[in-house]
Amino acid sequence: MNEEIIMQLQFFAISILWGAIVILTYDFLRIFRRLKKHGNIMIATQDILFWIAASLFIFVMIYQENDGIIRGFCVMGMAIGMVIYHFMLSEFLVKMITRLFRLLLKPFEIIFGAVRKVGKLIGARCNKVIKFTKTQLKKWKKSVKLSDEKRKKE
Repeated sequence: MNEEIIMQLQFFAISILWGAIVILTYDFLRIFRRLKKHGNIMIATQDILFWIAASLFIFVMIYQENDGIIRGFCVMGMAIGMVIYHFMLSEFLVKMITRLFRLLLKPFEIIFGAVRKVGKLIGARCNKVIKFTKTQLKKWKKSVKLSDEKRKKE
């Protein structure tokens, strides 16, 4: 087989691999979103930043592997890699990794929940003490004011 054809086939295979890597990277963003809820603006910002980074990544790959020449089969290879990965592994990996992270984070959630409850309890107690001190200071201020008025009358 011609050496040029072999190089083009290798570039096509690399394009498929890089397309799968791009979507795999996006899956980690999806996992992060499942672990912590995000608003629409935050999701849009993350998507824009991701695709800017992905386009730079793809540009560097094309520049290194094919001297910056964009070929139709390169774009098609990346699309094939993305589609194959998406339908074969994506959903399974996202579910499994999300479950794993939730399982690993569960003890920390329990600890932080307990700390939060203790903090609320301490905060409530402090508020009661502050409220009591405030009322006592108002009474003291009133009694001082009354005694001061008595002295002025005498």
